[in-house]
Amino acid sequence: MYVYKRTVFSPYCLYTVGYYEPDGKWIPESDHETSEAAAERVAWLNGSRPTLPQSIQEALDSGDGVYRP
Repeated sequence: MYVYKRTVFSPYCLYTVGYYEPDGKWIPESDHETSEAAAERVAWLNGSRPTLPQSIQEALDSGDGVYRP
């Protein structure tokens, strides 16, 4: 399972996405400037679909599979 952690504290923040091997070794995957961006990447890597704009979500939910702006 992917997680993120803050890896740089000063003068700016950096959040690193990665996972821990069974032996506890940290395996980094990507770096992000905000916790929100890191959380979105973690969700995607763990199988979550990103939040879509409402119009696109409605088209997907309509069953015809066509996006009409």
